[in-house]
Amino acid sequence: MSKVRFPTLSVSLPFAFVAWLPAGSAAVAQCLPNPPTSGATVTCSGNPNGFQASGLGALTVNVLQGTNINGSFTASTIGVLDVTNRGNVNGLTSLTNNGQVTFLHFGALNNGLAIIGPGTVTVTNGRDGQQGPSGQINNTFTINGDGQHTFINQSSLNSGIRITGSGSNTIDNQAGATINQALSITGDAANTITNAGTINSGIQLSGNGP
Repeated sequence: MSKVRFPTLSVSLPFAFVAWLPAGSAAVAQCLPNPPTSGATVTCSGNPNGFQASGLGALTVNVLQGTNINGSFTASTIGVLDVTNRGNVNGLTSLTNNGQVTFLHFGALNNGLAIIGPGTVTVTNGRDGQQGPSGQINNTFTINGDGQHTFINQSSLNSGIRITGSGSNTIDNQAGATINQALSITGDAANTITNAGTINSGIQLSGNGP
């Protein structure tokens, strides 16, 4: 009887082990669908190694609260891009040569934010008391290009902001918000700056903008 039972155990144990592996690997990286198609909504959760998308007509990305993206977040040459981040991005967040961008941020960008190229870009570093912590942009926030840029700060920008290029820049530092280090704008852009909060290292403007 014992010779019959031992083969039964040896078959069932490897089966249980194989079934466990996909669950473990799925918990490590979750930005789905992967790869995204034009018009898709991508949801990131868990601990992805990074996120990358390019060349799409439209894309929506939701990074859920509690997510840790342990690499860069990169989106380029996308016609209409909508991003809502309530997680942590530990690599550089880079938005390059996109058309129309709306970036709502309530988490932590721990290696900065870089926006490159023309386009219409609105970034809100927001307060979200009901659904998660307020946004933190750690390391430098840079904008390079001749687009139309709007930055609304309701929380903390910890390494300043540097903007280079023509086009237009609208900065709204709201009551209770803080920009540590300088707000620096270089180029011939039309600039509108509203400050009801705190800018700790002043405003630096260089160029021939109207």
